[in-house]
Amino acid sequence: MFLENIFYCFKDNLMKISNKIAPIKEDIPKLNRIHIVLNFNYLQYMVSEIAFTWLNPIKDKNKLVQLSDWHLCRETFCRELCRFFRRNGEDWKYPTKLKLNKLRIAVIFPIFEDDDIRKNYLWATKCKKILNVFEKAQGWKLTKVLKHDEYVASGSVFAFIGPPEWLQAPQLMSLYLLIIRLYKISSCFDIFREMKDLPLVAYRVRKIYYTKKASYNADISRFLRTYKYWGAILNNHKELFFKDTIKNNYILSSGTCGIESLINETGSSNVRMMEVWQKIYKKVK
Repeated sequence: MFLENIFYCFKDNLMKISNKIAPIKEDIPKLNRIHIVLNFNYLQYMVSEIAFTWLNPIKDKNKLVQLSDWHLCRETFCRELCRFFRRNGEDWKYPTKLKLNKLRIAVIFPIFEDDDIRKNYLWATKCKKILNVFEKAQGWKLTKVLKHDEYVASGSVFAFIGPPEWLQAPQLMSLYLLIIRLYKISSCFDIFREMKDLPLVAYRVRKIYYTKKASYNADISRFLRTYKYWGAILNNHKELFFKDTIKNNYILSSGTCGIESLINETGSSNVRMMEVWQKIYKKVK
């Protein structure tokens, strides 16, 4: 670990020098807009953190409609899909069924200060770029992000529309949502261009959030515990998650079977998947 830290310190400083010579201006790209038919009866609390809700398309291609409650927790949000598949959908409490040909979610970022609107806009675009790095590496279609076209007092609302592969298993969906929730360390991802850059991102996170004792939360801790497995999970996604149907992947999940549960080998009764993971885990560890 000591030698590894020296290596990443050297690499990080080299990149900083390079950026001083040829500074990269970070412009906020324009986002296309879409109208989301929101139902704030589903918003049971004031937004103090990022929250998620499922979306469906409607006949008007310029609109999406909110389908479910807002969720602060990634795992309870994924549990909605467990209910969708369990008992032939009888546990799904919403009147409309979820369409699964694409991943469609709305994300609301909290607003505490005037500048948060700009920051939220910037992070949504950065988040798309991060997700796209993983998607390109797997040959998937790319996530796109659209801005809700109306003002919402509770926060900044964006639609994330991604490839259906993320939906295939709760572990993949959990990772997708975790990446979105890492908005508090967005500056650490400025150098993230390929999957092999993740250790350098982790080095920056440790340096900022441990040595400088900056604000720290569970998502950042979860990133540091799991990031070295992300590549192995995604590179082996077919063997892990696509030998079973999407329905079985969720039914065999406890509903809290996220990426960390997979790594720790808990929360799933899918014996085949866990046997595959054990072999992959030994190689990474």
